[in-house]
Amino acid sequence: MTDTQTGNTPTDPLEHLPKPRTPRPRRGALAMIGKIMLFLFLSVFLFGAGGLSYGLYYFYKGLPDFSELENFEPGSITRVYDRNDEIIAEFFLEKRIPVSIEDLPEYVYMSVVAVEDTTFFEHQGLDFQGIMRAFIANMQAGRIVEGGSTITQQLAKTMFLTPERNITRKIREALLAYKIDRTLDKMKILELYMNQVYFGRGAYGIEAAAQNFFDISASDLSISQAALLAGMPQAPSRYGRDIHAQITRNRHLHTLGRMREDRVITESQYDDAVNEQLEITGHHRQLNKAPYVNDMVRNYLLENYGADAIYHQGLNVYTTIDINAQLEAQQAITKGLDAYVGRHPNGLPHETPPEDLQFSLISVDNNDGSILALVGGTNFYTSQFNRATNGFRQSGSAFKPFIFSAAIDQGYTAASIIIDSPLIFSSDELVWKPENYSERFYGPTTLREALAKSRNIVTVKLLREVGVRHAIDFSRRLGISSPISEDLSIALGSTSVSLWEITRAYATFPSQGRLHHMHYISRIENRHGNILEEFQPAYEQVITEQDAYIMTSMLQTAVEDGTGFRARALERPTGGKTGSTNNFVDAWFIGFTPEVTTGVWAGFDTPRTMGNHETGSRTAAPVWVDFMQQYMSDKPVRNFTTPENLVYRLVDPYTGKLARSREGAVYEVFLAGTEPTEYSGPSERQTIDDMYRLRGGGQ
Repeated sequence: MTDTQTGNTPTDPLEHLPKPRTPRPRRGALAMIGKIMLFLFLSVFLFGAGGLSYGLYYFYKGLPDFSELENFEPGSITRVYDRNDEIIAEFFLEKRIPVSIEDLPEYVYMSVVAVEDTTFFEHQGLDFQGIMRAFIANMQAGRIVEGGSTITQQLAKTMFLTPERNITRKIREALLAYKIDRTLDKMKILELYMNQVYFGRGAYGIEAAAQNFFDISASDLSISQAALLAGMPQAPSRYGRDIHAQITRNRHLHTLGRMREDRVITESQYDDAVNEQLEITGHHRQLNKAPYVNDMVRNYLLENYGADAIYHQGLNVYTTIDINAQLEAQQAITKGLDAYVGRHPNGLPHETPPEDLQFSLISVDNNDGSILALVGGTNFYTSQFNRATNGFRQSGSAFKPFIFSAAIDQGYTAASIIIDSPLIFSSDELVWKPENYSERFYGPTTLREALAKSRNIVTVKLLREVGVRHAIDFSRRLGISSPISEDLSIALGSTSVSLWEITRAYATFPSQGRLHHMHYISRIENRHGNILEEFQPAYEQVITEQDAYIMTSMLQTAVEDGTGFRARALERPTGGKTGSTNNFVDAWFIGFTPEVTTGVWAGFDTPRTMGNHETGSRTAAPVWVDFMQQYMSDKPVRNFTTPENLVYRLVDPYTGKLARSREGAVYEVFLAGTEPTEYSGPSERQTIDDMYRLRGGGQ
């Protein structure tokens, strides 16, 4: 309370006592606090380091092993060549043609650096400024809109990672890029990138792009062309659709501008490149100039080397095909189909349109059995069935030379006589009466004339004399592997054969009796040029040179004075034989020169008539002539090789005996020792002439 007398406030009775001092922390407590702080710091550090280590481990464990990246070979296409080393086909899932960066002009690969990664030669696989710039843009957009990837990152992505865009993949991409940059030198990285990246129009890698866009090698690209291609990988489908579109033009100019800024090109080079007019002149589809052949090659490679070798490892396949002959064969078939359709403007007596008629053609080199041309149908893209190799159809009269050759093998001669007269076979089940195409009979007929005129009755009688079993065995010797009925019907071509085997069999005649192993591949190499497989021509001597020549001579008569008359248009030594089946279902012509044997078949896939008089002579032979005229046009005229131990005699074709005068007589070739020794008598010849003075017939 207040002291009223003095006016002073009373003092605290404890005021005079000393105040207590604030206690200070002891040293032990300070040390404890320090330890706690240090523990917390170390814990956070170790936890962070552990988390970072685990994170790195998590991302690294999913990275691919690229310890062999130094020797990595990008996938490559398989190429097929003709016999003159012209490319006729390419097989690929991704069209990629690896090229060494050393073979490229500097401006080609530097154009890519200028537009894709200007600091490529400075960073260590990652451009952190670019990454930060992309990070900010992506945060602002709320989604990934900018990559900021270096060339090394893009290489890592295209070679090892999936294309999805998320943070996990981006981290792995960055780690991969860093490892790649530490493993390889810059030029190797750039080479891998330029061989790996997609440029549009189906092209992977700069070489494929140069070919697809401009039909040239990457080493021949101009500055303007290189700049256009360098800008493509950012958006290949958008820029590659139309190189004259404004969006593509802007990208092109941007690339050229970056090249100028980075001093890849000079100002004058820039001006020239800007003003250069570019046009797409290449092709972006798989090259396929000989589709049926190339399909055979692909199937062979799949069976013997596998899909990976074809579509990734890259093979070089050298075929025996002459692409000029191949194209001429395809054109001849097209022309033959057009002519056939033109003959039937009102259709056929069934529902199949004339346009569905099929042709096949095989042409083989008589010297070694190599295939020059092969067409398996009128249009590969509507039907991939290969009728040349896999189509088995009745051979008709085209089978007759094998019967006659079997007879020559048994000692018959081209002048041997068979009587062309009515022939009837009867049994409890049927009566068979073979007839000639002309429905006439011609009396005594030489084998030469019977084959040339395709006389059915003479052929049946000859087969009966030779023996069906011997004829079958002999046909096997000539390469006929299809089933053959053991009856006389084979004389008229009841046997179904492929064009491949019958053409091969015919080729033994102009090949001096050699049955060649027909082949269409000469060798196969890997991408480095190492030979994986090489075909060595081989043959068997299946008939004597003399018998082969006699058959060649008889088939020449079939062209000169028989059913193969259309082949005379070749105006060079030629032999051949037509073939037609009942009701004009199949048409054949197989013919040869000394150099080449070519076979042609025509018919519908489902056997049915082609129409009246659509015989081998009318339907198949014109295609043969058209092809052979084109193929042989620039080749010298040659005669068939005449072997030793043959003799020529003047014979009477009415009797097959030696002629007493040149009148009506013909020169005939014989194996020495088989020639006739008797002369034809005047009365004998006159009698036959009176009985069969009307001669002719045949198909």
